[in-house]
This record gives sequence, C-alpha cells and structure tokens, in this order.
Amino acid sequence: MATVDSVTRNAQAGKYLTFGLAGQEYGLGILKVQEIHSLTGLARTPDLPGFLQGAIDLRGRMVPVINLRERFGLPPVEKNEKTCIVVIQAEYDESVVNLGIVVDEVEEVLALREDQIEAVAGAAADESVMGTGRLADRDVTLLDADGLLNRRELESVAGLIPAVRSNEYSDDR
Repeated sequence: MATVDSVTRNAQAGKYLTFGLAGQEYGLGILKVQEIHSLTGLARTPDLPGFLQGAIDLRGRMVPVINLRERFGLPPVEKNEKTCIVVIQAEYDESVVNLGIVVDEVEEVLALREDQIEAVAGAAADESVMGTGRLADRDVTLLDADGLLNRRELESVAGLIPAVRSNEYSDDR
C-alpha cells in the first residue's frame, strides 16, 4: 500500500491520456504512454498468469499485454472496434518495462491543473491509483504506470516473455 505522502507527491498537474474501462474513466500521465495499438497481433502464450493476456510484437520487441479488467477485478466484456492496447512504460529496478494494457476505448488527452487533482488516501490508496482528477462534469481516476503491477507480477512478466526488460529506452517511433 502506498502512503498518503507518496500518493500526494505523485498526483501532479499535467496531461493525461484518458480511457474508459467498465464505464469508468481513467487517466495515465501522457509521458508514460508510448503509443496506442490495435488488438491485432496479440499472441497468447500458454500458462500465463490471469492478469497477463499475451504479448504483441512492437517493432521487434515483445511487449506483454495486461488484462486491466482482470487486474482490477472487473467483469469481462466482448471486444469491439474501440477496444485497444495502450503501450506504456513502467520503471522496474532502474529499468524501463514496456507494458500493454487493454482498455475499452481511448477518450482524450486531458490537461489537469494542480487544483483539479485530489489525493487518494486510506483504503483507496494503493500502488496503482495516485489520485482523482475532479472536473465539473466528471471524475477521472489517475493511475500510476509504475504501480499497475507489483514487484512479483513484474518479475513474472519479465520471466515469461523474453526481451520485456531493457536497461535503456530508445524512442524508435
């Protein structure tokens, strides 16, 4: 569990890519987002942990894909033309791990001011949630890309899919 102090430090003003998942809106810091990818080319490997849906080949690198619905304990849903994979970067042991997360739909890039962000405390404060963006018409749950998987889960991902970990990020977009 994250402490209130660490949650407060992480909830910063800036731009967030927002996406829908089970009728709720989530946001990830835009600097953690590498690209948006279609569901095509998703390779499934036997004996994957429940949260891992498979991997995609991203310009010669295998990127593990997380079933975010499963990770958050949400019911499964039929995939449609809006369902996609958001490829993000998470830090792990001073390395960058590229991960794909399946989302119901990408919505927009949203700029949030400091006064629009509220820290999450108590039971709701976990490693994946860093705050809530409060807008006049809606709330956006702000996720921490580095906290989507715990250490044990990241190690299992790194062990299951070769070349997931890299010691340096090269922007080959």
